[in-house]
Amino acid sequence: MLTEVVGDIAQALALPIAVLALVVALVVQRRSAHSATIQSVYQAFGQLTTLRIEHWETAHLLEMPENYVVQFEAVRRAVGRVSVKEQERLLLLERAVAVRIFEMFEQNFYEQIQARRAGEKQRLLFLQEVEGFFLRLLQNPRLVWYWDPQNGNLCQYAEKETRAHYDKIMAGLPLRSDAESPYSDRRPRGLRAVPLRWRKAGPRPGASRRPPRSA
Repeated sequence: MLTEVVGDIAQALALPIAVLALVVALVVQRRSAHSATIQSVYQAFGQLTTLRIEHWETAHLLEMPENYVVQFEAVRRAVGRVSVKEQERLLLLERAVAVRIFEMFEQNFYEQIQARRAGEKQRLLFLQEVEGFFLRLLQNPRLVWYWDPQNGNLCQYAEKETRAHYDKIMAGLPLRSDAESPYSDRRPRGLRAVPLRWRKAGPRPGASRRPPRSA
């Protein structure tokens, strides 16, 4: 009789214990994912800091729009007069750094989608705060030029969903675009206001997918 009672109790408790174990596992998993996300984000930011140190020639790309002009001029003075071949090398380096920044923006966007679908509110909140940083950084005039499908055209390397998200979060902002690099002998002619229409327009019909070379 006692054995049967114990068996009945164990059977009755089996399901609640299993549910509790599942809940605990999900909580631990979500906390682990949140922790991994934080670590991943700050590792990526560390990479940008390393780029700023090792490739100071591209430091103007990592500046918020408020600091852009000052840092652009600082880079221009530090680089000095260079040959055409060196200008080409620096433009390739500048373009590569811009690509990396856009990759980080896209990765953050898709991690937000994943966190939202998984119901991971804390992780989603953190990723949205990170996007707030990118919302400011992507207003950097040189990055605006590189993303623009009519100029640098790096938006073509992003997924369709990412481009639509970029258009959404940047809509209505007073964006400025800089077609000049700090590696040219020419001084900047001033920042160009970006019309809202370019954000919904793809490359011009018949235009090459290869972006025009900046000065």
